[in-house]
Amino acid sequence: MNIDDIWHTLLLARLWVRQGKKPDNGRGYGLNDSRKLSALSNGDRRTLLSWKQSIGWVSHSGINPDIQDFLDLYLPICNVFPEKPFFLGHLGQGLDGYIATRSGHSHYVTGPENILHLHRMRAMCDAVLVGAGTVLQDNPQLTTREVEGENPTRIVFDPKLRLPLNLNVFSDKQAKTLVFYDETQVSDAPNKIEGIKTIAIPMKNERFAFDELTSVLHKHKLMTIFVEGGGKTVSGFLEAGLLNRLQVAIAPLVLGEGMPGISLSGRQRIKDCLRLPHRVFRMGGDVLFDCDLSNPDGQTEADHREFSGISRVL
Repeated sequence: MNIDDIWHTLLLARLWVRQGKKPDNGRGYGLNDSRKLSALSNGDRRTLLSWKQSIGWVSHSGINPDIQDFLDLYLPICNVFPEKPFFLGHLGQGLDGYIATRSGHSHYVTGPENILHLHRMRAMCDAVLVGAGTVLQDNPQLTTREVEGENPTRIVFDPKLRLPLNLNVFSDKQAKTLVFYDETQVSDAPNKIEGIKTIAIPMKNERFAFDELTSVLHKHKLMTIFVEGGGKTVSGFLEAGLLNRLQVAIAPLVLGEGMPGISLSGRQRIKDCLRLPHRVFRMGGDVLFDCDLSNPDGQTEADHREFSGISRVL
């Protein structure tokens, strides 16, 4: 089975979760002859997934270990069906913790395998969210152009509405774009462009009021949010306790100085710092830490060891 079929299977499994479909408990599923997700007979080599009532989709027993690694990376997101917005952060950084040089250049800190992973994550989520600095420095498209899957809604944090309207997220018409800005600002310029909507949000301590933000996202039926950058934006969600998962891709690169990735208020003692349950995946020359923040304070050191492992990703 090729990688395109595996990814197509995951997208269909994600769609079933979004639609509230209930597969048969314990049954094996995969692509049928029409490339549709369906229950398969015992022993069918096309079987990739099984359904467990208490968990959701899991990788089927006995499949190729490399394929299982690939499935296991995305299944936690595939199974998300939240009652309130679910936030997943991602940062790509060098060994010294910087995500960009001092001038803001970041193309590309991580390798092509992780860039492809970003496109897959966008396809899994309802929306991709970035700060104004990321849009200004990188001029990203924030689409799924490298993989199968629908483009997510693009959300841009631009408190002062300072971004020029010729940037890709405003001008390429590839996806719907929402611009969140400080309610004290007065401007409707982006609303004059097709597909762009500005939304005023109150700010507290120079950050958007997250309770109001989640309410707006829920209103727009955006329930799985991929917070793709930059460091300040991801750190803001982490500091507020809103991130459900955090992925950090570390490349064998030393920038020396530059823009930091995660930046939080400091702790005096190591025991008071966040030590997160995680899994580790190798992506080409990079290493991805996939961290579960659903209940970090309730985890023990044994939980960390049990949850950790290193895998390769196709």
